Amino acid sequence: MRQGLFSFDVLQIQQGTGSGFVWDTNGHIVTSFHVIDGGDSFKMRLADQSEYAAKVVGYAPDKDLAVLRVGGAPASKLRPLPVGVSQRLLVCRADGPRSWQSLRTRSLTDSWGGQCLGPRAEITGGRKIYDVIQTDAAINPGNSGGPLLDSCGRLIGVNSAIYSPSGASAGIGFAIPVDVVKRLVPHLIARRRPVVPGIGIAALPESMALRNQLDGVFVQEVVPGSP
Repeated sequence: MRQGLFSFDVLQIQQGTGSGFVWDTNGHIVTSFHVIDGGDSFKMRLADQSEYAAKVVGYAPDKDLAVLRVGGAPASKLRPLPVGVSQRLLVCRADGPRSWQSLRTRSLTDSWGGQCLGPRAEITGGRKIYDVIQTDAAINPGNSGGPLLDSCGRLIGVNSAIYSPSGASAGIGFAIPVDVVKRLVPHLIARRRPVVPGIGIAALPESMALRNQLDGVFVQEVVPGSP
């Protein structure tokens, strides 16, 4: 929101664009967290160029994933992608708008020699994401949040970042594996945040236990309803 230069009117200014894909016929759209981070309102443009308002349902910053939901879109226009697996990848394809200047066109980039579950990616804000898919598919501006597809058109990852020494859209691309997406998205839809595993206690630093001559873990608090 910004104030007009020659008036006191408050205007909405577009902050950025990104990609996403249909998760189910209920209108849930999966994208990258850094695509929606800092945004106040969102619009989703489908393949037929129809636009719908969207609201954030949930997000997992540590995995750079977010779920939105479009309102008013008929189920006939919501075609979920077939979901694949993230193991033993051979061919990858990155899909999304061609550039920020031409959002009404789309691009599909072939990638040979995809490698799964090894490297670490650093995305906007310095947040590091581990165990990502490494691919040589070109990830252009606006591709973030778009689907990474195998040769049969199945979802195998969500495009997240690119390492480019030259600063151009050429280098090593990184995507969140679909096995992580399949695990987290249902939690985001149901609870807005991912379920974090734990035993349900808050422990004091080890120095406190040593100071009080205690052998073991100094438990400060037990979370109600936890294991």
